[in-house]
Amino acid sequence: IAKAASHEQLAILLGITNDFKLVMPVLKSSETKESKIPGAARADLAAVDTAIEAAIAQKKSVWWSFAPELTADGLLRWDSQKGFSERNYHADLMVTFRLPLYDAGLRYSKLKTARAQLATRRSQKAALSRKIQREIIQSRAELKAAKKIRSIADQALALAKAAASDGK
Repeated sequence: IAKAASHEQLAILLGITNDFKLVMPVLKSSETKESKIPGAARADLAAVDTAIEAAIAQKKSVWWSFAPELTADGLLRWDSQKGFSERNYHADLMVTFRLPLYDAGLRYSKLKTARAQLATRRSQKAALSRKIQREIIQSRAELKAAKKIRSIADQALALAKAAASDGK
């Protein structure tokens, strides 16, 4: 019943007198799944998402500071004169293994800061999502009110036309 009533109301709003069928629109290939999501094209939402990605990358960076390092450096030098080894070239290779043992809590404080930044960014996104939801609800209410005003105006027009045709 509700579908039939909605179909009839749509026909009245559009001024269609003959029977018509509702079909789903065909999406263009350029439209992605994100474009179907309300607010996906908003710059403020994209900025918060970028900030969240940056905070996650910062947290990963801090975690990697706890890992040991293995570094290899090499040097190959060639000279036109032979040296003590009776060769024209000299090669050096140095391998370094570094294990951070104590840094007075610097890494832990950086980790706490990164976690706090990530939590802040996520709460900003939640607040922005609530704001977008409020905007959508407000817009729907305004649309419903506009439809009601349009319906009243159409009824008034019909009454005016009827009164004008009765007055002739």
